[in-house]
Amino acid sequence: MLKTAPLLCMVLILACGGPSRADDLTPEKIRDIKTLMSIGMPREADLAMWSRQVERTVWTLRQQHPQISDQQLRFMNDEAIRLYREKRDEPGGLTDRLVEIYHNHLSDDDVKQILDFFKTPIGQKVKSFLATRQIEAMPIIEQWQQEVLTAWLQSVMANMVRESMPPAKQTPR
Repeated sequence: MLKTAPLLCMVLILACGGPSRADDLTPEKIRDIKTLMSIGMPREADLAMWSRQVERTVWTLRQQHPQISDQQLRFMNDEAIRLYREKRDEPGGLTDRLVEIYHNHLSDDDVKQILDFFKTPIGQKVKSFLATRQIEAMPIIEQWQQEVLTAWLQSVMANMVRESMPPAKQTPR
């Protein structure tokens, strides 16, 4: 029995292969995946997240380099947004790079069924909610991250203080 277990595993691995790919990545499937991606992460929500990240980066630059003019900072911000819009959906851009993930986990039939769902009234409601949720969740996520970061820094600092202090002397009672 023990001698056949490795052989059985090998047969199963060869029979099952890697991640499920029941179909080829056809131009039609790529189009459908891109449509599905635009529902789950609409451009507006995606751009809003990018814009907030850029704003934080520009704010940090302003703090660290006060000599940078407002005009230069505005250019940096506007250029980041322009480049994002230009490059997100260009060939080989972010969208194309993410298609493979969907292809690895969803068959062509899966993608079509999900798209059909989004054509229903409840699917339209979910689609609308996904975009709104993404945008409304950003400040909540950022605040939570800041709280966790603060707690982490406090813990790290307390540990550093403990480690830098000699142990308390034990006095006999």
